[in-house]
Amino acid sequence: MSSAGDRPRSTRVSSRGGFTLVEMLVVVSIIALLLAGGIGILSSLGTKQALPAATGEVTALLRRARNAAREERFPVQVIIEPELGIIRARGRRTVAHFRFEDGDATGAWVPGPIDDPDAPETGEIPLDVLAESFGVRGARGVSATAFLAEPDPDGRFGGGLRLEQEGANAVIRHQAGFSAREGLEVELWIRPADLVAVADDIYTRLDDTSIDPDEPWYFKIIGKEGVFELGITDAYAIEAAVWGEIPGLTEPIQHRVTTRERICGPAQWTRISMVFDDEGLKVDVNGMGRYAPPMQGQDLDEEAPTTLSETTNDVVIADPDWTLGFVGTVDELRISALVVGDPVRLPASVALLSTHQVIYYDKQGSLDPLRHDGPVEIVMTSDQIVIGALNELAAKAAREAEEESKLTSELPALPEGARPAAIGIVPNPGGIMDEHSVSVTRKTHIRVDRSGGLRW
Repeated sequence: MSSAGDRPRSTRVSSRGGFTLVEMLVVVSIIALLLAGGIGILSSLGTKQALPAATGEVTALLRRARNAAREERFPVQVIIEPELGIIRARGRRTVAHFRFEDGDATGAWVPGPIDDPDAPETGEIPLDVLAESFGVRGARGVSATAFLAEPDPDGRFGGGLRLEQEGANAVIRHQAGFSAREGLEVELWIRPADLVAVADDIYTRLDDTSIDPDEPWYFKIIGKEGVFELGITDAYAIEAAVWGEIPGLTEPIQHRVTTRERICGPAQWTRISMVFDDEGLKVDVNGMGRYAPPMQGQDLDEEAPTTLSETTNDVVIADPDWTLGFVGTVDELRISALVVGDPVRLPASVALLSTHQVIYYDKQGSLDPLRHDGPVEIVMTSDQIVIGALNELAAKAAREAEEESKLTSELPALPEGARPAAIGIVPNPGGIMDEHSVSVTRKTHIRVDRSGGLRW
């Protein structure tokens, strides 16, 4: 018999749980595989959804552009830049509109200087001129003060603004919307007086032998000093001028165009407009382009500026100087700024299979027949093979451009953030860029027909 001290030790091992290193590695590997598969599925779903989403954004932009052309009665352009993956629209925004109708919210007469914080300063205006002033309320909260002018009940559409007294003019205070560096349009109806007789009277009263009476006398209709001016000569030619900048020049330049003489006549209503945009300066008379090349024989730059100068000067109808101001009646004045809307930026998983192009909508919202001889198509793809090939071509083009620029110092590399280049812009080796080889499920055609309608 054994004693208590000789009792045998228990052979039971502790039951505390744990994982071996091998078990942990197996679990981690399984989790990694599941995550990789899930991320792949999510990525695939995201890529599949990117093309429909981009299609929706582009079609929405095209609809907005077409509607803007109809509402503003002004051409709108949609600019497609495949190398940057950007589509943007450029159109018009009305910043001032005067109908000169008494009792109308867009042209109501207000006796005396208009009580408005934006009304012209009156400290230097003679009392007799101030006594004959009145305010004109326009649309969009913009007002004007007229001096020595008077309402004309026989306007083009109802009332008008008569400018017959010497020095008659109207001042529209500077507004932030008037700073339209990208471009502008000024449109109005005019009924000139007998400008030949007015010019003869000016010649006689000035009695200046240095003035050549055979040279046309210029009358300013409307202008913003240092930015734009629209006028008429006693030979009834319409002239327009803009001041702006050109890259590389430190001083602003002036650019002026003119129509032929006798484009309109005395006592006749004529609709005139000037438009400055990236295509230059144009003058329309009664809806038709009626401009000539820059005027010869003057110290003016023939090259048009790329952007307009920016000043805080007021817009003045006619001119306080009796020798310069337009004589007659004006009506339906509209000043518009050309604006570029927020662009649609395509995601990296979507590329444009279109060359750089511009879609032109006319004033009716249809494709401009002078620019397009048929429907226009925008083609996009989410095919990653095609996008990868485009990326390679873009990178190759960038390297070649960089190498060439080192030799010639003339060809810069592609801009920072450049997207895959489009078909027709860079080489297409092996036909990999043929859009017909792209999977139908990974490609979208957006068709703009001649009426401006969309199909996709």
